Order: sequence, then structure tokens, then C-alpha cells
Amino acid sequence: MTSPMTFMQMVVGADAAAEHVVLQLNRDGETLGDVALSAADAEAHIEAVALYRAQLKTPVAAAIDPMGRIEATNNPVWTTLSTPHGPVLSLRHPGLGWVSFVFPASESRALGKALIDLADRAEAKG
Repeated sequence: MTSPMTFMQMVVGADAAAEHVVLQLNRDGETLGDVALSAADAEAHIEAVALYRAQLKTPVAAAIDPMGRIEATNNPVWTTLSTPHGPVLSLRHPGLGWVSFVFPASESRALGKALIDLADRAEAKG
């Protein structure tokens, strides 16, 4: 006879010294084990999870939920560069690391215009 499938739960946190991301695996309220990831290991796993997430049948939402909570990084470090594939915008997220996007010229212009328009409106409000 086979036993019913039990689901495990993963709890994510940081160690007391804030030097490692700690993954704790639990089943039926019992801790099965912990994994401590250094900053470099955490970044590698985040990148791997993102690559596999992109392959899932259920896509990331095509638009931001206007009623949803938006976690935004205030005044992120950013850089741009030119590549044969088009302009690249890279943004530094404190948890995700550097996230880069290649834009066609038309989208680069549209993004620049949208940011200027938003900045102008913010300044007009005072």
C-alpha cells in the first residue's frame, strides 16, 4: 500500500548575523533540515529559479495589478550600454541583483519620454 502524498513547506529567512539566507524544509510541522546560502549562492539560486519560472506554463502576469501591492526599490542604481541587440538598461535590486533589459530603439524612446513625463508631473505637484 502506498502512503498518501505529504507536502513539504519551505520557510525562508536570514541567519542572526545576516550573512546567510536560510532555507528550512518542514513536513507535518517537523523540521527536516536547513540549508544556509551565502550571498553568492543565494544570487545563483535566485537566477536559476527565475530561469525555471520563465519556463512554467503559467506566465508572469502581463500587467501589474492596479489593486496589488508594488514592492519598489527607491532610487536604484542603474546603468545603460549599447549592444548590437539594442540599448540595455540594467537596474540594481538589493535582493535580486542586477536585472537587465534590452529595448528596441522605439521602446527606449517611449520609456525615456514616459519617465520625463512622470518626473515633470511630480515636480509640478511640488
